[in-house]
Amino acid sequence: QGPAVGPRPLYVFFDEAGDLDFGRHGSRHFVCGVLVTYDPWPLMEALNDLREEVFRGEFIPRAFHAAEDRQQVRDSVFEAIRRVAGFDAYLFVTEKAAVPATHRDPVVFYPFMADFALRMVLQRHPSDEPIYVVTDELPVRAKREAFVKGFQASLAAILPNREFKIEHHPSGSQGCLQVTDYVT
Repeated sequence: QGPAVGPRPLYVFFDEAGDLDFGRHGSRHFVCGVLVTYDPWPLMEALNDLREEVFRGEFIPRAFHAAEDRQQVRDSVFEAIRRVAGFDAYLFVTEKAAVPATHRDPVVFYPFMADFALRMVLQRHPSDEPIYVVTDELPVRAKREAFVKGFQASLAAILPNREFKIEHHPSGSQGCLQVTDYVT
């Protein structure tokens, strides 16, 4: 007899694109990307294999990053992602000029967008399995604590009777965060 098997966890990876600057030098859009899977290992393995294939004999960058990678590398990453099944990706695009002034403070805007994106995604997975949320290290170092508390409060409100855990990892340590970066 093997160990008892409980409900399988749902893995949720969260990343964003754009910036939190609402001035004229900021990005036009802010995008929340959410990747959901019950089995993150095939995506992570595909990126690890690709990293070895692409960078053998060269400098090995910390992570794949869509904004920084050469076009040939980006094409290879997209092809590797395309070959893997078993995940869903969701994008929430906000035109920042349409955001009311009351929500433009990053400490208000970021948790609001994260809450909205997670609510929309998690309503598609309304079971009782535990949820493991992994985000990239959160932006705006000086306000990170407020972001973390906002993220945790959102998850507690969204999942009042459901086990969840949230971790903030550097994207270089987590292949699924790199995939989410590419999707966004």
